[in-house]
Amino acid sequence: MTSNCRIRHLGVQAWFKCSLALENMVLCAMIGCSNRTERDKGKRFFRLPAVISHQGDQTHELSTRRQREWMATIKRKDLNLEKLQYIRVCSDHFVHGSPAKLYDSTNPDWVPLSLNWL
Repeated sequence: MTSNCRIRHLGVQAWFKCSLALENMVLCAMIGCSNRTERDKGKRFFRLPAVISHQGDQTHELSTRRQREWMATIKRKDLNLEKLQYIRVCSDHFVHGSPAKLYDSTNPDWVPLSLNWL
């Protein structure tokens, strides 16, 4: 953090703002994608779909399958259960720019596309 926010060249307030920006910066989790919120203002970033366990068996099974397919597409071995809440995928990986609804499983945006397919 201090390498990007040089303390010698910034006042304390400016350094603090720079540090917060770096902590809050969102990166696309897809391998080969370098999109991030600080630079790519026109991009949207979407969370990994949650497993829904309180709306019946069909919803639970479908949401579990979707999360598993997202993780298979992301292909990141460094991601574990503790990091799932921080995973984001940018709008470049969806045909229409955003993920499809849970029950629209035939939609091409139900799972993000890898860069190999773009």
